[in-house]
This record gives sequence, C-alpha cells and structure tokens, in this order.
Amino acid sequence: MASLASNPLAQLEHICKTFPAQRGEVVACDDISLTVTKGQSLGVVGESGSGKSTLVRILLMLIPPTSGQVWLHGHDVTHLPEHRLKPFRRHVQFVAQDPLSALMPNLTVAENIAEPLWIHKVGDKESRRKTTLALMEKVGLASELWNSFPSELSGGQQQRVVIARALALMPELIVLDEAVSSLDVSIQAQILNLLQTLKEDMELTYVFISHNLAVIRLMCEQTAVMYKGRIIEFGDSEALFAHPLHPYTQALIDSIPAFTAQGVTPLRAVGRRTAETSGSTVAGCPYHPRCPLASETCRRERPELRWIGDRQVACHHAETMNASQVVSG
Repeated sequence: MASLASNPLAQLEHICKTFPAQRGEVVACDDISLTVTKGQSLGVVGESGSGKSTLVRILLMLIPPTSGQVWLHGHDVTHLPEHRLKPFRRHVQFVAQDPLSALMPNLTVAENIAEPLWIHKVGDKESRRKTTLALMEKVGLASELWNSFPSELSGGQQQRVVIARALALMPELIVLDEAVSSLDVSIQAQILNLLQTLKEDMELTYVFISHNLAVIRLMCEQTAVMYKGRIIEFGDSEALFAHPLHPYTQALIDSIPAFTAQGVTPLRAVGRRTAETSGSTVAGCPYHPRCPLASETCRRERPELRWIGDRQVACHHAETMNASQVVSG
C-alpha cells in the first residue's frame, strides 16, 4: 500500500489494467496501490502515457480494473452492478480538463449544475433551484448567468460551472484530471484559489492528476509519481520536492521553469528519450534506458516499491540519491 492512512476514504489495491493492442496488450496500470486520506489532497504526476488518466477512470469506477480492488468507505465496489454502485458515485465526483466538453451544450448553466440532483432524485424543484443558486454563489458565478449556455461563457466561467456541478451532491472526494491546464495562467490561479477555499470550507478531499508539478506542489499534501503504469515514488509533497529519491522524479522537478539571474531557465528533457512506446516492456527497471544512474542491476532486475525513511521509492539507487542529498544539504 502506497500510503498508511489513519482515515482512508478511498483505496486502490494492486490495480492492474491492460488494453488489447495489435501486438499483444498495453499495460496502462501495473500493480498500483494507493490510499486517499480524508481531508488531504493527493497529487498524481507523470508525463503523458504514464497511466494517470486510466487510474482516474478506475478510481471513478468508469472502467473496471483487469485485476485488483477499489474500496470506498471500507466497501469493495470493484464488481458492484450499476444499480448498487450508484449510491457510491455520490461520494466521488469529477472535474475534467476541458470544461466546455464536460458540460451539456443544450442545457443552461443552472440546468447543468442541477443535473446531478435530478439524476439522483435529490429534493424537489424548489429546493434544487435554491441549491443551484447557492452553488453558483459559492463558486463565484453571477446569478445573471442562470439562463446562459456554456458556449456563451469564458473558460474560467465554464470551469466554475463544472466545479459547482461536482459539488451538487455534497461529495467527499473530488478527482481533478488536469483541471486547470486548458485555462490561461491568471485564470488558473483564480480556480486554484477557489478549490483551496472550497476544500477548507466544505472539508473536501482532492485527487489531482497533472503533469504540472507546480500545481501539485501548491495544492497537495502527498504526491505519487507514475512512470509507465507504475508508482515509482510516493510521499509527503514537501519532502519529495525538496529531496527526490528517484532519478525520474528529479528530472521532472528539474524540468520546471524558473526565473534566475540569467532569465528563465531552459526546459530540460525528462531523461533521454528512446524509441520504445509507452506500452512496450523493458527488462529490469522500466526507466533504465533513460536513467543517468542505470547500472547492470537496473537492466536486469525490476525494483520494487520499498520504504526508505518516510518515503516509498522503486529504484536500486535510492539510497545513493538520498546520501548525496544529505551530503549536499
């Protein structure tokens, strides 16, 4: 288990997911275990093709895992039929990357927000109207937008509608998949501030899926780093960003642009790219073709996720990384 939580809200246990391909199968998730702790935010980071979006769909119970279990509030919901799964869906809601495609274009702002209430038969017409108005106010949408359609709104307004809709059923857990990546930088800051305020006011729990480490560092107490369908490092966000124990995590952090005396630092490629595809298999450590520390052991043996202090890391050279950072610190 990639987290020892005293108050688990959701748990993924040994999740594997494969998809058929022309030549064999693609492994999207490879033996992933995660615990989402109530009241905390978990960030899942990695480059495109690392399996983040597949993991989200499994957590949201939109697709079943090939193997493994999904738990919500201590209940195994992995194989529940739809009619028994529906009550659990109220507890987990979703905010997508593209707000316009996530909204129903032929419904007004009010109708989009109230849609979950109708689906789950919550309240009557008048109570739904009051709830919708309250949600619009909570996310910063003017009541004058009540009868507007999604196409008439700005990107930031559209995302506020999506967030209001996600809050309609009073969920405990909200999963956000690249939820601000399609917005302008200034609007991103507004939405992130809104999400943080909502978390505190409504005692929400977040799972952020992103390739933007700056967002994860700002918003999440815990971070899981994925590479080729596996979690390769997991731990407290502050410690992980300050002292990464996996070369891939270090490369991701090094790729964050920063202002220096020489200007904006150039983006460094995240490891040396190879011709392999995201679904191909590599003997030994999956990262070794791109790793500057790769040894014969890395090429031969696949590292298991193991504890080093308060961190979990899948790297044969994690102790070396740790020791070098202690010396340099």
